[in-house]
Amino acid sequence: MRTVRPELFDKYKHLGLIDVHNHDADYYADKGSIAIWDKYHVDKTVLFGAISEPAAMVSDRLSWEAYTKYPNKFYPFFSGFSMYDEAAVEIVKQSSRKGITGSERPSRLRLIPH
Repeated sequence: MRTVRPELFDKYKHLGLIDVHNHDADYYADKGSIAIWDKYHVDKTVLFGAISEPAAMVSDRLSWEAYTKYPNKFYPFFSGFSMYDEAAVEIVKQSSRKGITGSERPSRLRLIPH
């Protein structure tokens, strides 16, 4: 088991830390994730949840809600669409216009240009 070394988080907190891959969208509030991230000086989190239909659609909504509640804490990502469905292009466009930062798909993390 790996040991967490809080002194390193404290020593390097001035550099800033972003959690770039986090699936806590569905339960971050219930799990106390923000308090944990604050304890370890995580400045922002790339937040998404499930990566399968239809659960991912719920995660997408929760990720966006987390961002609207704590915009200084999260980069909202989404994955509630089928890459093989023609409708996916419109979903990606709408999400980008809304302000969602990117999309998480299995084996691929993509940023959406604004």
